[in-house]
Amino acid sequence: MSRGHGQLSGSAAGQNLVISAIAFDFFCRLFNLLPLKISGFLGKRLGELIYILGIRKKTARKNMQRASGIDFSPRLLRNCYRHFGQVAVEFMLLKSRQGELSKHHKIEGREYLERAFSRGNGVIIYTAHLGNWEWLGGVMAELGYPVTAIARTQKNAALNSRINNLRRRQGVRLVDRKKGVRESIRVLKNGELLIIIGDQHASSGLPLKFMGRKASVHRGAVHMASRYGVPVLPVYSHRMDFASYTLDIKPEVDIPRELEEAEEKKWLKDLVKTTEIAIRDNPEQWMWMHRRWKLD
Repeated sequence: MSRGHGQLSGSAAGQNLVISAIAFDFFCRLFNLLPLKISGFLGKRLGELIYILGIRKKTARKNMQRASGIDFSPRLLRNCYRHFGQVAVEFMLLKSRQGELSKHHKIEGREYLERAFSRGNGVIIYTAHLGNWEWLGGVMAELGYPVTAIARTQKNAALNSRINNLRRRQGVRLVDRKKGVRESIRVLKNGELLIIIGDQHASSGLPLKFMGRKASVHRGAVHMASRYGVPVLPVYSHRMDFASYTLDIKPEVDIPRELEEAEEKKWLKDLVKTTEIAIRDNPEQWMWMHRRWKLD
């Protein structure tokens, strides 16, 4: 009996994965047919529905309340969910926005990107789950830069394929986060852009304070920059309206060659500070739902 029940559960789980992929296809088509104003309205309502359902709400509330420099309020928490509802819809709009993403962005600091890229050594783009990071790579590809992003593989293979296909349509190549070290090195040696999102928990990272709390931070950006002589460019996305963003490109960070781990930690701390400032400027646009702080 227990074996049969397990098979039934496995079958049901498989059906749920298929349903998720079909639902993604349906809503992707729908939002690409609707006017932007209506899509934006529905995105906010989607976020509010997720808020009402309480998905990751306790985690998000706890993170906001304990983060340094964040004035928590129920309104801030609700606005965060509204923002990510819109991000989900905007991601689906990638299906019909090929070659048009730069029209939706005000780009600040482009001269820093041009200067770093002109060196010919490759550039590490250091960013966070802030604003709409999914559009960031597409914008840079439209500007004429060869772009590769390190991405996490979703458990749902069918959904993962659909998500990555939308990313690739924008001219962004992908490297699996767990298996792509060699490919990441190749990208940099070819003088290309490598996007690294460095704000989530790292299972084997360096312990640092992040938003005033002890956290494990990915060291890859600093480690690769130090080893291969590559500049690091902090870049952050900020929402102005639905499908309308500012892309804030900071001056390049030149990290000394062949650093020891203790020295890496110092430079990583400086990079983390740029992320903290960007989050405090637009706290409703960061992914508070993630279980970021696992060391305290």
